[in-house]
Parts: sequence; structure tokens; C-alpha cells
Amino acid sequence: MKTIVPAADVAYRTPEDRAVLVYLRKWSQDPVLLAKNIVVVMVTESLAELDPKLVRSHSTREIEIVRPDPAERLAYLQAVRSPEWYAGKSDLPPQRLAELTAGMTRVQIGQLLEGTDANGDHLTRERVRAMKKEVIETEGLGLGLSIVAAIAKAHHATLAISPEPNGGLSIDVSFTPATATAPHQRKALATA
Repeated sequence: MKTIVPAADVAYRTPEDRAVLVYLRKWSQDPVLLAKNIVVVMVTESLAELDPKLVRSHSTREIEIVRPDPAERLAYLQAVRSPEWYAGKSDLPPQRLAELTAGMTRVQIGQLLEGTDANGDHLTRERVRAMKKEVIETEGLGLGLSIVAAIAKAHHATLAISPEPNGGLSIDVSFTPATATAPHQRKALATA
């Protein structure tokens, strides 16, 4: 969806993108379409990536697709790949992969598996962590994490993000004594 109606300044859109946006905005307010209960479904990972006027339209409704729990992730993993696939292409059995993919949607998990097949790779814990990090950075938490990453980078610190076994994240920021921020800089940073 973000490629059809991205949250970008109209001046930076191509004429075709502007035309698509105009049509979608008109459709979202067209009394004839509204009276006939015609529904247009658009799926996106994040509403923040879409045109704000379209998202705020009085006829637009947000429907959250709940992320699968561990049992649902396991059932999905077992349905889309055989035990032989896991034995030959993955360091992780489906049960462990279901734990490590906490917070991911079925689509994202499917992309992880498809990427493994397409690249001829072996699915490793590191690959799952990298994919999960990418997912987190591109979603709502990504803004906060990108700010933390920018601060860490500015102070030559290291940032390590890893999923917790039962869901959630562990975020470690390490400052070396030689690069630690001076006290007066810490205060300014904390109040910024």
C-alpha cells in the first residue's frame, strides 16, 4: 500500500501517483459509493507510511490484524514447510522458530522462509534476528530505535538488539570509557 499512496509531500509525487491519490481520496468520500456500502480494502504494515488525509478520512476504518501467538506461529510454520525442509534448510526446528519469530506476522514469517528458499541459504538464528530487527525498525518501534541508534552512533557506542525467548526485545547500549559522553553533554542530551 505504501507504494500506492505513500505519506509524502504532494510536490514530490509523480503525476501518476498524484492521480491515484486523487481517485482514492474521492472514492473515500463519494456519497454514491458510501451509500452502496462498497468496500475497498487496503493492507499495510503501518498507517504512518500512508497518505495522512486518506487515513483520516471519515469513511476510513482501521482494522488491526492481530499477530499470531506462539501456537499459531508453530501451526503456520508446520503447514507451510515439511519436516524435511526444516531438517535440510534450517538450523532451527519449527518449535524454536515459532519462539524466535514472536511479534512477526505470518506474512513476515513467510518472507523469511521464501527468502531462505530463493537465496539457497540455510535458515539460521542470526538470519531470523536480522529479519526481526528489520521488521522492528520499519514499524512503530523503529522510530524510537532509530533515535537510540543515532545517539549511540554519535557517541561511538554499540547497540545490540535481540529478541527475548518469551517475546519482547533486549536492547543493550554500550559506551566505552574513552568515548563516554561528558556529564554536561549527558544532561543536554537527556533534556533534548
